[in-house]
Amino acid sequence: MEALVKSVFTAPTATLFIVAGMLFLLIAVVGKISGKMDPGERARIVSGVVGLLFIGLGLTIHFTQTEKESQKPESRSGRQEQGAKPNDRMNQQKKGLSSPIQTRVAGVVANITRFEKSEEFIEMELTLQNTSSRTAYVCAEVRSTNLIDQTTGESWKPHHYAGQDCQRLNVNQSGRVWMKFEIPDPEKRIFSLSSRLFTGPVDRLALGESF
Repeated sequence: MEALVKSVFTAPTATLFIVAGMLFLLIAVVGKISGKMDPGERARIVSGVVGLLFIGLGLTIHFTQTEKESQKPESRSGRQEQGAKPNDRMNQQKKGLSSPIQTRVAGVVANITRFEKSEEFIEMELTLQNTSSRTAYVCAEVRSTNLIDQTTGESWKPHHYAGQDCQRLNVNQSGRVWMKFEIPDPEKRIFSLSSRLFTGPVDRLALGESF
């Protein structure tokens, strides 16, 4: 009996309303219980109405609480994203930049493996890899490469570069090209990389450590 009392007091409000509603409906449907109760027709009608109201209220409370609980994880994740530390954002950016970039040469992908300031220049290292099943001939298109400030629209071509602009890559072979750009105050800028080597621009490049 003690356990039953405790379970009643600790049960959710929605559950109590639903159970009470079912009891009222039971009285309305069964009616007379020999030796215990003998409700009249009017009392049975009232019990049915009260039972339906209690069940409806219990279900409403239950679904309202469920909806609030389902929204809590989204709110927490939103706050975490807004309060993300600069290092976390940089790590996410590095992860995106280290992803392969499709080139116009079938089976050849590129990776930006370095984008950082070296003395008065921005140094960018571009790695090309042949992922196809046959030899590929690819050009880094250095002369068509531009770093563009995404805010002002200013653009810069490489001041100089190292490595072979055009090269033959065997299966699974990779090659590298280094470019240096002379850009004032690069730390305050977000860049877009444009080149005929790629099918489209590579956006949101910012200075950081090697990727």
